[in-house]
Amino acid sequence: MLDSTEDSVSSTPLRLRTATNAVRDFALAEKNAHEAQLALHYRRVIGEGAAPAKAAYANAENVANAALIQAWTHYPPLTSSTLLIDEPLQLAILDLQAELRRRLGPNNHTVVEGLVDDPGCAGDVVQARLLVRFAEAPSAEILNLMAHQVACLGARQLWELETALSRGFASVASRLRQRDSMISSRPSRVWLRLSNS
Repeated sequence: MLDSTEDSVSSTPLRLRTATNAVRDFALAEKNAHEAQLALHYRRVIGEGAAPAKAAYANAENVANAALIQAWTHYPPLTSSTLLIDEPLQLAILDLQAELRRRLGPNNHTVVEGLVDDPGCAGDVVQARLLVRFAEAPSAEILNLMAHQVACLGARQLWELETALSRGFASVASRLRQRDSMISSRPSRVWLRLSNS
């Protein structure tokens, strides 16, 4: 991996703090919020203990939201305008996965009769966190899993998935535009991060 940082005004090499930890913090907080949402869903299904689970879920969402805001504020650092190639994309995918979960619930397994227990339809896009998995390690296997999950959905669930992705994308794009407007109002510094991965 090669990191090159240069101040365009003075051409003095600089070390800028990356937002990797902030992205990891958000990823962990999002995973915890997903688990809390699953626990709340389970408590509602069995009909007991929903109040504490609801409070735990609300707290986990608050932590995830704070971590998301913190992660986006790291692009760029407040003292400079920074162009980072890989980390903002990773954060945007994590953000989209969170939007999808919040809009669809903790899982989105097919409800189509005859497919509910079909081994080819096991799992779902939300619970398996397929968007994040694909962003972390793009592969034909994950694309195949996504295709299977989408093919197993009924018309209403497919509409819900499409709507959640569309509205979630709009929310993430709005945050990116906000970030871009902050970048354009700051002094110019460039940081290129090249990776052999």
